[in-house]
Amino acid sequence: ASSSSTTSSTSASSSSSSSSPSSSSLSRHARFLDYDHPSPSDNSCDSHHVRSEDVDPITLLAGIADRDAGCLRTLPKCRRRRILARMEGLSKFINHTLLRLNNELAGELQELFDQQVNLNVQVHHLSLLHQQHQQQQQQSSVPQESTELSASPPLSPVFPRKFS
Repeated sequence: ASSSSTTSSTSASSSSSSSSPSSSSLSRHARFLDYDHPSPSDNSCDSHHVRSEDVDPITLLAGIADRDAGCLRTLPKCRRRRILARMEGLSKFINHTLLRLNNELAGELQELFDQQVNLNVQVHHLSLLHQQHQQQQQQSSVPQESTELSASPPLSPVFPRKFS
């Protein structure tokens, strides 16, 4: 039951802290470092709007860091600051990694799209060649008045180009 309330307060605090421009990250850190008692509204999961002042930062950190909230409450401010700084550094690293992977995937997707366009052009070109070949076969099967063959050049095969 405590993990579900931690999860809901985590998502609620994430959305409320990002939507309220008045509360800076410095003030959130200060509230975390000076916090020593749980908020009375901490167990209310039914509210749709949770202010950042109503969220228990110790419980939030305990849920994120997979630590005991009681143990975190007994730690001195400097230790809480180090834990918070470590979590912030880790989240920045993860965010940077996800952005890099996203950019790589976007590049791969663009390459696949370019290959699809090139293949569509080749298929269209081959279908035109096939139509020309069928038309020539139909013309050669129809009896002509003259015995001369048409002077159209022979079709040469088109090999697909390799794109790098």
